[in-house]
Amino acid sequence: MADELQNGHYDVNVGHDLQPDDPPVATVVVPPEESHPEVHEATEEDEAAQRKEEREEREGVDVVSHSDLFYWWPIWAVGYAFAAVTWFTGEAISIGHGTPEMIHPNNSWGVIYTCVIFFVILITNISLRGLISGMVIVTSLFIAVLLAWLDLWNTVLSLIPHVNVHMSFGFYMVLSTLVFILWAVNTFIFDRVTYWRVEAGQVRKEYLIGGGEESYDTTGLVLEERHDDLFRHWVLGLGSGDLHMKVANKMHDLPNVLLANRKAARIQKLIKRKPD
Repeated sequence: MADELQNGHYDVNVGHDLQPDDPPVATVVVPPEESHPEVHEATEEDEAAQRKEEREEREGVDVVSHSDLFYWWPIWAVGYAFAAVTWFTGEAISIGHGTPEMIHPNNSWGVIYTCVIFFVILITNISLRGLISGMVIVTSLFIAVLLAWLDLWNTVLSLIPHVNVHMSFGFYMVLSTLVFILWAVNTFIFDRVTYWRVEAGQVRKEYLIGGGEESYDTTGLVLEERHDDLFRHWVLGLGSGDLHMKVANKMHDLPNVLLANRKAARIQKLIKRKPD
């Protein structure tokens, strides 16, 4: 009987020995219990989202403001890439009586690398907001890459006598390594000496050296996010932005915050809550 109930129906026989003239057997069909997997999935998703919010509330949000050296990563990244190209496709050229150096015969690589260094320095020192940044940088890079692709840089530079841009393998490696060390130490050590931590109902400015901190209540906290510099924030900064927090009637500028949009959204949720 239990097995038949699980299958959704069972037969009820009136009497034990049925005769030919007896009425037909009465069959009672019990419909199986309906299941709604979408309800269970929705419930699990809601619980997972709630657990995630609780975990974020306990952990808080760390806001690290980086210096402009944070945007200098293309100098060492492109430098290492061009060093590899020069090593595998370049030629050993002797200058004077010294050791032969690996140099690429096409000076387009040197021109492109010079343009990369120039534009990184330009963008990190001059702020071009909105579409102006995108138009200026994209147009300049397009012209530089187009001339290199058409192998016209030699023709353009020949207009200026005795001007050729060739960089050796050693130059790429030395400059890229020095910039990488400076970038890594500044990004992962110096920039994190002072940072902000936002928790439910509280915001703190913490100092790693000395162990000091400044604590404020989130009541009246005003948060503003800006990431309208196309090249700096989206291309070089990989989704970074500038945050401006008004805490205790005092404005604090936090430039060059990585993943600023995501952090701002989490902070907005935390400042609406009060600690238990």
